[in-house]
Amino acid sequence: MGLISKRKPKHYAVGVKEIIEMDSKSIEGRFGVAEDGGCASIFVGSVTKGAQGGGFLYTNKESISLGCVANISAAMSGDIRVDEFMEDFKSSSAIKNLIEGGKSVEYSARTIPEFDLTHMPRLYGDRMLLLGDSACLSMNIGYAVRGMDSAIASGFYAAETATRAVKSRNFSKDSLSAYESALRGSFVLGDMRRFGRAQKFLENKRIYEYYPALANRFLKRLFSFASTPKEGVREIAGDEILRGGLMKILMDMWRAWRWL
Repeated sequence: MGLISKRKPKHYAVGVKEIIEMDSKSIEGRFGVAEDGGCASIFVGSVTKGAQGGGFLYTNKESISLGCVANISAAMSGDIRVDEFMEDFKSSSAIKNLIEGGKSVEYSARTIPEFDLTHMPRLYGDRMLLLGDSACLSMNIGYAVRGMDSAIASGFYAAETATRAVKSRNFSKDSLSAYESALRGSFVLGDMRRFGRAQKFLENKRIYEYYPALANRFLKRLFSFASTPKEGVREIAGDEILRGGLMKILMDMWRAWRWL
């Protein structure tokens, strides 16, 4: 239908999610949340064996949603399987005690578009509107992955546009172009315009290999004590930063400031 041109694997991620059933009291105790509260966490580094991606965990009323996501191109180049990420993630020290005793009740996988505005499909045509995932309205900005809010908003603006089209009995692309105009005036395409460049920054392998390892080394040295005099924070940080190449770190910081 000419809506979207051929895309590359790097424009998509594949995600795996498992829902683990657990009673509400166990969830509240393990995660330290109140009855009407919840916990959401993201993970980066060993969860995807250094490939572009990460893990997530969030609590529900009587279940835990646990999963991991990896960029398809990164997974292909490393010849790694996302389902293997998931099994290793579940058995890791950070996760296994949190889900112990829970019952797996659902397992799912899906592809997730990771586009910027320059790679998005056409959002409307004669007698047709695209919304949600079909419009590639998900967005990975590193510290958060967004899609549900954009999907709901696109449904709202699509319904408004369709209602006007029905009343005027005009379903042409010119009439339905109001849908894209509404999205551009909202947070949906506004945020994609603002944060869309983050995808380029997130291709940096150092985010998934070097920086998690750096954080682990820094914290291990910071909280280790021996018979020799204790190093100060500045000494530890300076030593670890110089080991990783100060210029590379400064360049990564500049890119993060520019794109995020």
